[in-house]
Amino acid sequence: VGCSSAVEKSSAIRIVHLKSPIPSNIRNQCLQLFQINMAEMYRASSWGLDMEEKKKEFSHPNARFLVAMLECASESSNAAQTSGSDIPIRTISSETSLSKKGYGDVDLKAANLVGFIHYRHEFDSQDNGEEQECEHNNTPSLPPTLCQTYLYELQIKPTLQKCGLGHRLMTILELSSQKSKMSKVVLTVFKANQRAMKFYLEKLKGYGVDEMSPSNFVNGDEYDYEILSKVLVKKSR
Repeated sequence: VGCSSAVEKSSAIRIVHLKSPIPSNIRNQCLQLFQINMAEMYRASSWGLDMEEKKKEFSHPNARFLVAMLECASESSNAAQTSGSDIPIRTISSETSLSKKGYGDVDLKAANLVGFIHYRHEFDSQDNGEEQECEHNNTPSLPPTLCQTYLYELQIKPTLQKCGLGHRLMTILELSSQKSKMSKVVLTVFKANQRAMKFYLEKLKGYGVDEMSPSNFVNGDEYDYEILSKVLVKKSR
């Protein structure tokens, strides 16, 4: 199925930037898409599949989301074209906590989710408090290399994969992270997920195996995942 035929001609894709707590219908659609794409791989991994734990992650107070949803194309006359496809995409940048029915002209209760990113702003060192959100705007005295964006999930509806939507979501994430003065984007990928490995290491620019990835240490081959990252702010010497 091609990109254009996967989306009705009367539709476009809108990307909305949300901050926890997100509406339950959107959270449930995110969980469902995660399960469709990743359940088998998680069951085969050393981590196992725990949907209750994943639900807790999505409900974490520091969780942030980029949510891609279908909308009527007539509502987005100035929609930007996705690179490599003919699906119109428009972006709303809002980090406001959305507990209302919608944001602007977006009806979140009627959202038809086709992809999402789940991430957090976290401290580079785990001993700086796992539950505290790392935010330069709230703590101006933080050094510029202390905070990082941790990408927990990038999931795209199977019929819309390889249509440029994942690339668009990652571009927005990186720009937002730079604006928030994050030092880098960090993520974890199963070694068995060769498609994802190729996407980050070959399709995107600047990603590589992170210095803290298990493969850089003794007995690293025993682990079934790699930690990848892209540096946004170089550390001062």
